[in-house]
Amino acid sequence: MTTTHRASIDELDPEQQERIARAPLPTAGTLRARSLIPLQLGKFAVINLRIMDIVLRERLAATARKAR
Repeated sequence: MTTTHRASIDELDPEQQERIARAPLPTAGTLRARSLIPLQLGKFAVINLRIMDIVLRERLAATARKAR
């Protein structure tokens, strides 16, 4: 097993250091939402249902085109 070295912020060039330093930090509410497992499961379910909806609509449309 090999380990890869990830550069710390001090090892990056000054331009990248400045970009990282200017990046907005998540709010307390955002961090709390990210750590709530039931919320994450709900989001996961919603995304999967949306994907299923798209796939099923496409399959139904393809079936309808074949029937013509």
